[in-house]
Amino acid sequence: MSPHMRELAARVNLSHKDFIQPLFVDQHIDGPQPIDSLKGMSSDTIDSVLRQIASDMDKGISKFLLFPVPVTDKKKDLDFSFALEAVETIKWEFGDDIWLSSDCCLCSYTPQGHCGV
Repeated sequence: MSPHMRELAARVNLSHKDFIQPLFVDQHIDGPQPIDSLKGMSSDTIDSVLRQIASDMDKGISKFLLFPVPVTDKKKDLDFSFALEAVETIKWEFGDDIWLSSDCCLCSYTPQGHCGV
């Protein structure tokens, strides 16, 4: 058997510790809202994302990828204050108990909706 076939047939043992939970934090909303195109996912406020993280931690999830969705005036300078506030608030609340990464794409900040970098 070739190494490629062995690789395809190898046993894979996945655990909840192998996954990263995406989190969408939207400055436009007042409370959690379902994301129609991502079944089972919601956009959260900064306050509601703290509750979501706490709930996920109770299930053994400790790794998160934050997607901030800011309100922007696309004719002015880039303003990352909402994204920074979300990250700082989450890290203040959970510290080293979680691993947090954040999307840093500029598409939310540009008129055409693309990074353009």
